[in-house]
Amino acid sequence: FSLNVQVSFESTVFIASLFLVFLVVRNNWEQIEKPFLYSLLGLGIFFCIYSFFLPFVLQMNLFFFKPYDGYQYVYAMFGSNHLGEFLVFPMLISFSFYMQQKKNLFLYLFFFYFLFFLFSYSRAAYIGFFVGFIFLSVNYRQQLDAKVKRIIAGFLLTTVLFFLLISFHTIW
Repeated sequence: FSLNVQVSFESTVFIASLFLVFLVVRNNWEQIEKPFLYSLLGLGIFFCIYSFFLPFVLQMNLFFFKPYDGYQYVYAMFGSNHLGEFLVFPMLISFSFYMQQKKNLFLYLFFFYFLFFLFSYSRAAYIGFFVGFIFLSVNYRQQLDAKVKRIIAGFLLTTVLFFLLISFHTIW
C-alpha cells in the first residue's frame, strides 16, 4: 500500500471491482459473448473514425469532443500505439466471424481496421496481430482455399515488412 491512504483504498476497490466483473463475465459467458464481441467491433469503428477526425476537431475547438489534458486512449490516426493495440481485437474478431459466417461485411470491417492499424505505427500491435493471425489461420486451415491462403500470406508479409520499415527508419 502507498503512503496515500485514499489512493490505496481507491486502487483496492478498483481491483476488487475488476475481479468481480471478471467473475460475472466468466460465469455468464454464453449470454454475454455475442453482445460483447459486437460491442468490440462497434468500439473499433468508433475509435477509428474518432482518431481520423481528431485533428480537425482540435482545430475547431469543440469542447465536448476535445480530449482533456493528460493521458488519453485515442490519439490522431498516425502514431497512436493504443489505437493499434486495441484494433488487434476487432481485426481478429472480424476475421473469425468472416470465417464462420462467410459474410463480406466482416471482411470489409477487417480491411477498414487494417488500414488504421497499419498507420498506428504500433510495433507491439504488429507483433500481436502477427501471432494472433497465425493462431487463427491454423485454427481455420481446413476452411481456407489457396486464394485465401495467399491473401493471408500477403497480409502477414505486408505487416512484417511495414514493421521492419518503421523499426529501422533511423538508418536511412
